[in-house]
Amino acid sequence: MKALLVVGICWVPLAIYSLINNSFWTGSVTNSFITHQDTQVRFLVALPIFILSVRVIGKRLEKILKQFTEAGMLPKDQMPHYEALIVKSNKLLISGWPDLIILVICYIQVSVVLYFEQLTPEILSWQVNVINGEPFLNFAGKWNLLFSRPLVIFLLYKWLFRIFVWGNLLRKIAKIPLKLYTIHPDLVGGLGFLGYSIRYFSPVAFGISALIAGKMADFMLIEDSHLSDFRIPFISYMVFITLLFVIPLLSFTKQLTSAREEAIFNNYDFANGIYRELKPRISKNYEKVQEEDLKSAEFGTVNDFNSLMTNTLKMRSLTFSLYDILPIWVAASLPYFPVILLEIPIAELMKTFASFVL
Repeated sequence: MKALLVVGICWVPLAIYSLINNSFWTGSVTNSFITHQDTQVRFLVALPIFILSVRVIGKRLEKILKQFTEAGMLPKDQMPHYEALIVKSNKLLISGWPDLIILVICYIQVSVVLYFEQLTPEILSWQVNVINGEPFLNFAGKWNLLFSRPLVIFLLYKWLFRIFVWGNLLRKIAKIPLKLYTIHPDLVGGLGFLGYSIRYFSPVAFGISALIAGKMADFMLIEDSHLSDFRIPFISYMVFITLLFVIPLLSFTKQLTSAREEAIFNNYDFANGIYRELKPRISKNYEKVQEEDLKSAEFGTVNDFNSLMTNTLKMRSLTFSLYDILPIWVAASLPYFPVILLEIPIAELMKTFASFVL
């Protein structure tokens, strides 16, 4: 309901005025409101995603935070400190000062962008009326400037702020001496659940990409830009979006590395003692080995201990894997597919794909 209300405030007045002003559809994709890709994607795709994702992602991140306590990874004397960190982070998220600062930044950005867009009036076509040869912002342009654009940018920056707060919280949690289990099958001491936090942010990555893809589509339709012009910006963006969600998890690398190193030396000492005691019981000549030996407790003990040692030796220093990053890459890339179709017809894409596969 909230998403529909905000979309109604941002998009509906622009659409109604464009209908009255005969700029909703002018017969050309270059100067019609309905074909202005940046506007449509901004208010009908990215805006609802930013709003709806708050509750969904928030609940999933709460589940991750609960896992630290439910899995017994926090020492009892650190529980008050851990809970205080979460309370402090939540207070920062609902504080009015960050919102006020973000709002000021949004209006400054909108003003700067409007200044440069005036240099290419084709982009502002449906937002401008020409009086005595001079272009002036009409009602749609003013509404977009004062309400619609700043609100979307505010929601975007608000999400970037949430991600910053989340990363800062993880950084502080990583300073707590956690109970890491080096023999854990996830190979990251029991912290494998943290990798899910990356994929949880996939809707936000999709929304950010949608904003950029909409702007790219307008440049291609209105200013005749080409995909090759966006190659470097696209690669840079994918690197940025990856680091944005991965960097917070790097805080645990130092503790994981130390735990692995300590466990390896401790287990080596223990292993030597185990094998010393087992050696007389499992060392037989070829002729003395019998079928009953396969069922012996010593044989099973050796296999079990070897498995545990293998987990420690294979333990990683990163709490995430490629499989955790892939959903972010897919979500961040999907909005660019329609942009690609503006230059490369789908039939040609299918032909290229078929020739590659076959």
